Amino acid sequence: MNHRLVRTGVAIALAGSLLAACSGGSDSSKQGVQDLGAGGKLTATTVTPDTAGNWTELVYMAADNNLEGAALADLAEMGSATGTEFVVLLDRAPGYSSADILGLGDFTDTVLLDVKDGQATLLDKPGELDMGDPTVLENFVSYGLKNHPNDKTGLVIWDHGGSWKGAAWDETSGNDNLTVAEISTAVSGGLRDAGVKKLDMIGFDACLMATYEVASAVAPMADYLVASEEVEPGNGWDWSTVSTPIGGITTEDMGNQILQGFTRESQVNNENSTTLSLVDLNRLPALDTALSDLALSMTDQARDQIGRVGYARNQAIGFGKDPQPERDYFSVDMGDLATSLVSLPGMEASSQAVLDALDKAVVQHVDGPVASKATGLAAYFPPSSDLHSAAYDQVGASPSWSRVLGAYYRNANSVSGAELPTFVDTDRYIEAEQTDTSADGIFLKTDVQPGTGGNIIQAYLFWGEVDATDSSLVTWFGELNADVNGDTVSGGYNWRYLTITDGVTGTPAYSQLNFDASGNADKIIVPVQFQRGGQQVSGNLQLSLEGDSIVAETFYLRVGEGISAVTPEAGDTFVPLLERENLSTGDDTWVPAIEGVLDARTASLQYTYGKIPGATPIIVGLGFDDLVGNQDLVFTGTASPV
Repeated sequence: MNHRLVRTGVAIALAGSLLAACSGGSDSSKQGVQDLGAGGKLTATTVTPDTAGNWTELVYMAADNNLEGAALADLAEMGSATGTEFVVLLDRAPGYSSADILGLGDFTDTVLLDVKDGQATLLDKPGELDMGDPTVLENFVSYGLKNHPNDKTGLVIWDHGGSWKGAAWDETSGNDNLTVAEISTAVSGGLRDAGVKKLDMIGFDACLMATYEVASAVAPMADYLVASEEVEPGNGWDWSTVSTPIGGITTEDMGNQILQGFTRESQVNNENSTTLSLVDLNRLPALDTALSDLALSMTDQARDQIGRVGYARNQAIGFGKDPQPERDYFSVDMGDLATSLVSLPGMEASSQAVLDALDKAVVQHVDGPVASKATGLAAYFPPSSDLHSAAYDQVGASPSWSRVLGAYYRNANSVSGAELPTFVDTDRYIEAEQTDTSADGIFLKTDVQPGTGGNIIQAYLFWGEVDATDSSLVTWFGELNADVNGDTVSGGYNWRYLTITDGVTGTPAYSQLNFDASGNADKIIVPVQFQRGGQQVSGNLQLSLEGDSIVAETFYLRVGEGISAVTPEAGDTFVPLLERENLSTGDDTWVPAIEGVLDARTASLQYTYGKIPGATPIIVGLGFDDLVGNQDLVFTGTASPV
């Protein structure tokens, strides 16, 4: 049984048991009213002294979206924590969960709660709030610090995350969200109004928020950051194991408790690609300096080496990846990237300085086996300037990292057309002597124009089938990384493909394969369209592999520009997408794999990652991207062995 469904049931039961502890609604006769923004007000309350731990966590729970059910489960966990006070601003949504919480019924607006040591108090019902409004966040921070002071205070922003694009998407408010700049301004304003210099910790129980951009933005207003480089599973953080005994704990102790609880819960759910980092934000200035020096060394680097930087970028572990470039977050682990750059001429010292500064800033990080190369902080790094978002420079950029990106793109764009690679097979067809076929697979190898292979930044192998009525159209069923050695591109395909069935309907599905350090496939990303309550949402289904067996699955869906895991419910459906390409023009689109839909509930789904039936006609291709975004493709037609 899915662990999230189990915990949702616990949340409802716990809410009922805490009902006797609730105060009624707002009581403006106590300490006055603090305006929370256009949607309503928060009522200040008399503070009960903390008799156990020394921590208050202010939780900005933006659940006015498809994460509503997960929010109720996390509230239950907070009720199981000991010695920690949680002041929670919870915004619920229409159309997702009908569960009662604290006797309030299935409300769809916003409430303010206090949860501590198994006791819950309804502090206020401010009405419908836009959680994407920075004024709401600012006033929540100010309110919490003024009315629930403690030795140590953390702020946790809970919701979908989108890396430098921000967090806290509110469906009822037109998918408004908090940008990174708005988060910075709002938190600093709340601190200033409360007369507090800094938070002890700021955390994001959300996807993709452990980035250099986010860390730089919040560094002036907090000592530590807790966040994930990768997309988070639906269970998120596990607050039930947090304990702050009499005498209290340090910020690092609190952060490590969060990391360890997250790890334990992820292991129970077979979530193999999880990450979570504890970052000392006071150590960022040294990393800022190191990155500025890296940009200088990249600017001075010989032009014939810049392709190696791009190749290192694509070999580094990435997060929020998607086969469709417009959906990819282009988030790359900084430490893994710098490890490769250390070997490049002229960049040895500056890259090592980045590694040293990063090692000091990241106090602790926990990573699943699929994310074992992660080092704790990522950064936005599109592979070419044409994929770089102009919005990044307005809402998400940090000066030091922008210098690195600028140096790379300037050098890349200065490479002449004659130095850019194309395959020598100008007819785009790989001859039989360039392939090696056996029962175990097919291996392809071909060359690009002499002396140009150094400007390939990524190579890949595709497999699929030719359209029965138009030989220029091919439907691709999967991809994996290919190898580049000098001017030679090579890769192998093992005749396997993915099929999914819900017991009634079955379909092949696109597979973007990820491989571990030993060369074994350990994760498959499947692009999907997901439907709940008549609303279609794009995203992907991530499958964890052990050998040829699928051992875990998670849907990651988008709200606005954010992404988060969701637990499928009765009535939810999805359809996998396949890539359709015109080989004559290079144009491609993503189309539904079938006309119908599959039941999205994971208990109903079965997967087969097995060999294609014998004598199946297929097409296998090799392709690459160069450092300015050009692509080329060669292919061969064959059939699977009988």
